Amino acid sequence: MYIQNYITKLLTVLCLTACSSAINAQTLTSLDAAIVGDWSCTEAMDYMGYDAKSQMQWSFQKNQQQRQKTVSTLENEREKAQFNYEIQARWHLEGMKLILDQYDVKKFSTDHPELEAKVNLKAALADPEPMELKIKTLTANEMLLNLMIFDMEVEEFSIVCKR
Repeated sequence: MYIQNYITKLLTVLCLTACSSAINAQTLTSLDAAIVGDWSCTEAMDYMGYDAKSQMQWSFQKNQQQRQKTVSTLENEREKAQFNYEIQARWHLEGMKLILDQYDVKKFSTDHPELEAKVNLKAALADPEPMELKIKTLTANEMLLNLMIFDMEVEEFSIVCKR
């Protein structure tokens, strides 16, 4: 009787573990599928003393390539500049974190080269460190992301995306 109870408990634990793993794998797969496609995104933040606003077109592909086309405006009381750039990167998920890595700046232009010399945005875009974004909301038509720095969520830096 004791051995039979032990075997029953062991089989139950194994079944629950296997079922839990299958559910987690299914969830991650559905998250990948939910991200794939085209998104129109906006962000606003303070960048080196400038109000920075960006309009972005993001395209996430099944092969984990990501393309970005962005128009950013940096402005303060004295200066205003527009930056246009295109980036190709790789993406993957780690739980509820979207990781963008291996940035390759394909195109970059600005209407204010003097400001670019100060803020060095092009070099910042090509930073080899991965960008980690916490997925706060992900539906068929909306995605809300917050920047993660040293595993801490920065709620002041949000990217809002719509299909």
